[in-house]
Amino acid sequence: MGRVGLRRGLRIFTVLLAFAALGVCGCAPVCGPRGSGWLQDVAGHPQKGWWSVRFKIQWPEECDEPLWHVDALLADRVVAPVLNRRRSDVVLWRFHRRAARDDAGHQFSFVFYATRKTADRIYDAIRNNRLLKALEASGTIAAVKIDDTRIVAKPDPCDTSDARWPFSIKKSWPYFIMGASEMWLDLISQAARRCSAKDEPSSPESALEYYRRVNERVEELWRQEGGHALLHHLNALFGYAPLKIGNRGLMRF
Repeated sequence: MGRVGLRRGLRIFTVLLAFAALGVCGCAPVCGPRGSGWLQDVAGHPQKGWWSVRFKIQWPEECDEPLWHVDALLADRVVAPVLNRRRSDVVLWRFHRRAARDDAGHQFSFVFYATRKTADRIYDAIRNNRLLKALEASGTIAAVKIDDTRIVAKPDPCDTSDARWPFSIKKSWPYFIMGASEMWLDLISQAARRCSAKDEPSSPESALEYYRRVNERVEELWRQEGGHALLHHLNALFGYAPLKIGNRGLMRF
């Protein structure tokens, strides 16, 4: 092969290699090998990943139960407005609620899968929420923690699923919990909007009491309707196959 042919062959090889790199780097990770999740696309755009906002909520020593209604208030008045503006940029999202007498305490989290740019915008909007600032000033919210967006630490969609689950469950679960979170948020929104205009909160203190009643309405719906509307129909979706519930053995709903 002459020099011209060799140079032409090298150019073709370089182009093909570039297209191959584009195919690898341009694809969003789908629970693939860990290494693939850290790649950026050829334009230098940041890889998508999981991000979270964790609200640590005061849990007074004299209270046996956590202040669960604060979760509902944060979901409807702090997270929902931002989420609704950014839905086209958020691929997956969910809420996480936990409470124990440990270092983490009572914590409500908004977890979402998006680019670093979207995460920064969501974080800025939440930090600038007036109601949240007032709740922090009053001590109701003890801390608000966000992730460092300089690093995409959890790039795969299944990275926040339980590590003990089979791969197939880890891959599918984010879609299930997003739908469940959407339903819970909508129930809160409906309950809040059904309150009369004269009950609309005008201060952080009245908002807390307002969402205490909202949370009670949603919990009542769960008690009365959740068995059929949720558990029964979820079991039906899986052909009424029985499932293990702790030490109770196999059960159907």
